[in-house]
Amino acid sequence: LEPNSSEAKLQWDQLQNRYIQEPTTENFWLLVDGVSLLATARFGGGGVSERLAREKYKSVLLFQHMLRLGEFQMPDLAKTKNLNRFSVWETAQVASVMARGCAETGSDAEPFPCWKYPASFFKKMGSDRENLLSDVLGINLSWLVAGWILDPGLQLTEGGDAQIQHLHDAMEKHQDRGGVSSQIYNQLPLHDIYFSAIRLSKSIETPDLSFPVGPRLDQKAQASCWNYVGQGLGQWITATLPHLELLLDPERKPVIDDKHKALVIEATTAVNRSILHKIKQHLAKKSDTCQPIEYALLPLNEAVNKILLWHAKDGRSDAMVGSVVDEIHTLLK
Repeated sequence: LEPNSSEAKLQWDQLQNRYIQEPTTENFWLLVDGVSLLATARFGGGGVSERLAREKYKSVLLFQHMLRLGEFQMPDLAKTKNLNRFSVWETAQVASVMARGCAETGSDAEPFPCWKYPASFFKKMGSDRENLLSDVLGINLSWLVAGWILDPGLQLTEGGDAQIQHLHDAMEKHQDRGGVSSQIYNQLPLHDIYFSAIRLSKSIETPDLSFPVGPRLDQKAQASCWNYVGQGLGQWITATLPHLELLLDPERKPVIDDKHKALVIEATTAVNRSILHKIKQHLAKKSDTCQPIEYALLPLNEAVNKILLWHAKDGRSDAMVGSVVDEIHTLLK
């Protein structure tokens, strides 16, 4: 990556010098924004290869900033103005696009023309499509895992539900190729539960959010006790529980082992208990800000009934869930 003009070089040098002199969070985000001044001139046509280089470089800047500060956590998002996509996730997304082939044509000299790498790249890396795809899939998975570690609540993504599915799909593909251990695959449902629980927690506690819940990072979520219905609860009921049901299906291949099935049921039960207690608390509170208004009762009823159905399956019954559901049904009458 190089500045795409003499003026861009001057601006980029200034951003780097400012950050080196004062490695503050503000100057870091300005440096990240400044990556737009860079281009992969030697690649000629740009395209997905340039996108990949740019997003990888932003990710490297992020990791070096963390190492510099000795803090393994995201820099303060309130101090950035233009960030609406997380470079670590974006690197994985671009690699995913490349892995899908994006072109059926090609030659020994240029097996993937749409990647827009120069001939020298394929001369050095070879032109075997399977090997090239294997390398790209490796980038996809490693950046997905890094994005997950840094952003477990998937608040820095566009379409968090799709992103968690992307992570699952990448893990499964690598397992099929012998690249992911059964231990990692068995743990995926627990990550899924954790992701959903984080979203639930953040959507319930909107006034105290460190990260926004809205579609853009510069838009704070609307503070409301019923935000819980529109954000985390809807995702848990319509996406997470059905997906966990699928993963627990004994007919599905590959099968999760019995130890991790028990952990999935235990963790899901804990989250369901928390949801039901929070619903009961809101309904019983009847404050000015938490009135059980009509539009909110329908999704609450649906959520309670789906949780009850989930625990009706063999090996999932829970006395506490049944007791709280009875109390909620009384309050909803």
